[in-house]
Amino acid sequence: MINKNNTTQSTGIDTNTSRTTDKFVNMAFTDENYEFIVSEASKLNAHFTNFINLAISSTSDNEIEDFIAKNPIRQCKSLASKRTGEHLKRIYFKLSTENFEKIRNAAKQNNSSKTVIVNVILEVYRQKQTQEQ
Repeated sequence: MINKNNTTQSTGIDTNTSRTTDKFVNMAFTDENYEFIVSEASKLNAHFTNFINLAISSTSDNEIEDFIAKNPIRQCKSLASKRTGEHLKRIYFKLSTENFEKIRNAAKQNNSSKTVIVNVILEVYRQKQTQEQ
């Protein structure tokens, strides 16, 4: 039940801001990206969630588009390869609203899944890290 302040009486959750909260996602990562997340998060003494959000927010839309344009196989929803046998490693984590919208827009623009876009972003971020070293 919602009262005149737009809050529910039972939980006290503001119904106007419930759509702008962070999103929990469960995504699969390539073996290289999974190992990269584990190693970089441990180097930074950070949780996976913090590192993934850092990588997404520090990668520009132009860098993502450039990588996808240079990638010889454009990964779209209809072409995403499904591996049989060993499953990809998954991480359940929280994305900030801004990062979730960035991923959703990039996925829609490139006809890809959000998982493919996050893996692309991590690949771009990894390449930037190796160039800086």
